[in-house]
Amino acid sequence: MELNHVLVWLTGVTVVSWLVALLRAEGRLVLTSWIGTSLGVLALWLAGIILWPDTAGYVTLAAWSLFLLIPQLGVRVIGALTIRGRYRGAYRVGRLIGVLHPIRAWRIQPQAIRALALLQAGQRERADRLLDRLAREESPLRVFATVQRFRADHRWAELAAWVEAQEDRDALLLDPVASGHYIRALGEIGARAKMARCYIRVVHARGVPTRAAYQIIIAGLSGHVELTRRLLAGPLRVYGPDLSRFWEGTALLIAGAREAGEALLRPLERSKDHSVRAAARARLATASEIARAEGEEEDEQVLHACRLIVQDLERADERRAQLRAERVRPWMTYALVGVELLAYLREIPGGTTDERNLLELGAMIGPLELLQGEWWRLVTAGFLHYGWLHLTLNSLGIVAFGRRLERDVGPWRFLLFYLLTSVGAMGAILAVSELWTHEEFILVGASASLMGIVGASGAVSLRRYLRSRAHQERRWLMSLTLIIVLQTAFDLSTPQVSVGAHLGGVALGFTLGLVLAPVTPYYQARAARARARQES
Repeated sequence: MELNHVLVWLTGVTVVSWLVALLRAEGRLVLTSWIGTSLGVLALWLAGIILWPDTAGYVTLAAWSLFLLIPQLGVRVIGALTIRGRYRGAYRVGRLIGVLHPIRAWRIQPQAIRALALLQAGQRERADRLLDRLAREESPLRVFATVQRFRADHRWAELAAWVEAQEDRDALLLDPVASGHYIRALGEIGARAKMARCYIRVVHARGVPTRAAYQIIIAGLSGHVELTRRLLAGPLRVYGPDLSRFWEGTALLIAGAREAGEALLRPLERSKDHSVRAAARARLATASEIARAEGEEEDEQVLHACRLIVQDLERADERRAQLRAERVRPWMTYALVGVELLAYLREIPGGTTDERNLLELGAMIGPLELLQGEWWRLVTAGFLHYGWLHLTLNSLGIVAFGRRLERDVGPWRFLLFYLLTSVGAMGAILAVSELWTHEEFILVGASASLMGIVGASGAVSLRRYLRSRAHQERRWLMSLTLIIVLQTAFDLSTPQVSVGAHLGGVALGFTLGLVLAPVTPYYQARAARARARQES
């Protein structure tokens, strides 16, 4: 098994999977650029297989890392820096992506972050020039630039009117920048009921994953102080201190606690962040206008929106508490990988690819006349490996799939699955050799156990799907099926790999999963027993 051959398969499968996921997503301009880059890497992969097959894996890995992996990681870094208000750092990362991802969209995209950085630094004229230029671009940044110009001047009524005047208003509100600023504009001009209705219809009903950024607007601009504090201490704890003080102060002002609100907002007039400074001054200037009148009844829509936010927070708290209660460390998975590493260290003095050394240490051999009654080889062979690449791939696979299965079936059942699939698969190869092929063979590796884990995971997931029809179980089943198909194709193209051992491991693992896996996942059963002991 050569590293180049493995890399050809891994990079090809990764790029194709990535491309399929992109094609199924919404076709925006930035997304289209990722599709174009993925197609370019895929074309390089195909050319490499034809023109330079001996190095195609290394070349494609380099291209995939530079033009897809690193830029995607950069996008995540940009998101984390932006939400913290660190626009200058986000801009630098965006410029790097523009170099590694040389599509027009990513040459333009960093300019949006640069505009925010200029506003933050108080360089208003330069920011206005940049926003004016972006507003004339035929790209998603046109909406961003238009909205930001309204926001920078706190022209909230004009912003709301501009959104409502658009012919494609419903489509426009699918843009998170437009919808977020429109909701805020409604709150800033006192149209709280309309603000709440827009949140319920546009954000909550669609299940937007970044709802907390909208929820702080609802809570803050409707004067719900405790809910605002809860959001800032929970999903929005990543906000900087100035931004957190701004929203808490806003909620206090609107709730009528003017003195407490001003105590938080006054220091922000000297903030290093000019955007926060301007927002604080505007808020203090309009404090009397936005505050709720004493005894004023809240609209039912606002109350409903706040109840939905509370429900989201409670569900998140329950989920975190459940995960803490159900947390099971997959120690058996790591222990088995540790045994494999120790066995590999034992191989090194005599050579990890030396067949004589592997036979001395316990490799499986057949047919029966060669085995000579040394049945212990059925067990020991599953912990030996032919070279570092063989060990690395199997260990990574066991960690990736084994942790989930161990959490479902428990450590001792997991150990049983691991051993039985390895022994059973090698025994099946021995039987086939003895009865039909009469070919001599030497087998080592945990590949049969790994495929047994995949098969058992499929059985567990199938049982769950038949009971619940859960979408996530269906997707996991499809993923496992695809992995088995791809592994079989890889085995058929790699002479050193035993297709029979892998397919035998899958079949045995699936059968054992159907018969021996508990109906209730192990971690749930353990958590239930712990709760029962506490209650008693």
